[in-house]
This record gives sequence, C-alpha cells and structure tokens, in this order.
Amino acid sequence: GNIVTESDLAPDFTGVNYVSNRLALLSEGPGLESNSPATRPTALSWQAAIEAARQAKAAATMNSTTESSSAAAQRKRQQFAKSKKQQGSTVNNRPARALFCLNLNNPIRRACISIVEWKPFDIFILIAIFANCVALAVYIPFPEDDSNSTNHDLETVEYAFLIIFTVETCLKIIAYGLLLHPNAYVRNGWNLMDFVIVIVGLFSVVLEQVTTKVEN
Repeated sequence: GNIVTESDLAPDFTGVNYVSNRLALLSEGPGLESNSPATRPTALSWQAAIEAARQAKAAATMNSTTESSSAAAQRKRQQFAKSKKQQGSTVNNRPARALFCLNLNNPIRRACISIVEWKPFDIFILIAIFANCVALAVYIPFPEDDSNSTNHDLETVEYAFLIIFTVETCLKIIAYGLLLHPNAYVRNGWNLMDFVIVIVGLFSVVLEQVTTKVEN
C-alpha cells in the first residue's frame, strides 16, 4: 500500500519549541526588559533634560547677580558724578574776586569760605536766630524807659547776638563779595534780610551810645 518516508517517521517538536521559547522570554523578567535598547535612550533623554534645566537655572541666577552688581555700581557712579558736579557748580558760583582785592587763592578768603560753608556753622547760626527770637518774645517793655533785671539781662544778650550776626555777615561778604558779582552776598534774599537787620542793629547801638553821652 502506502509508502512511508523519513519525514513521516520524525517526531513533531513544533509545539514543544513554541512553549520553550515563551518560557525563556518569561524567565527574563521585567528587569531585563527595562535594560533593553528601546528604554535606554528614553532614560538618557530625561537625564539630559534635567541637567539642562539645572544649568539654565544656574545661568539665570548668575545673570541676575551680575545685573544687580552692575546696577549698584552704576548707581554709585551716578551719585559720585552728581556730588562732583555739585561741588564744581559751587566752586563756579564763587566770584573770582571779592571786594576788588581778594581772589580765590587768598588765605583770608579761603578761610572765610571754609567757615561759612561748614555745616556746623550753619547749625550754630540757626540756633542763634531761634534763641534771639525767644529773647525778643520774653522781653517786656515798660513805659518811660523803666526796666527790670530780666530786661537788663536780655539787652546784654542782644549785644551778643548782634556780634554773632555781624561776624557772620562779614565772613560771607569776604567769601562771596558784597554786590557787584552775580552770586554776591546781598543778591540773595535771605542774606539781604540779614544784612538789613545787622545794619539796623548796629545803627541802633551807635545811636543809643551817642544819646547816652549827650545826656551825660
């Protein structure tokens, strides 16, 4: 009947090979699958992105620090330039000569300029003005030239105030000149008022002394 070949006699191992292959894949486990070539580029890309973000943050911090430092330096330079400009303008406002004979290199005039532009000197003058106002407020006039001990002491103090204001006026006239220069002493409104008060005070003192001598 039928002819039997060697292929018909060989056992069929197809199903056995399939099962063994599946078992081999399952035995590798999830740990081996994570190390597969397909997942390695993904992990590397995440690490690169994190590192790039860190570098960008560090660069931004460094740039902000540099900008703040440069802004502070620029502000200091502007303040220094402003102070130098103010000093230069103050020097330029001083006339070349005062009272027709005192130039800027004269030691007397330089000393007067240093005194009148000294901040404690201004504070002292303001305190003297305030004290003078208080003394005038405390003074009580009496009829027929009568007086008391308080008024007599206040009159003595008025002489001291007059001396202080006279010295201030003389120093400023020597430092800035009297009238002819653009920034002269009496061309300032406040200085003009001080000058008038000092002149009136000196005139009243001289008149009082002359009257007293005539009566005696």
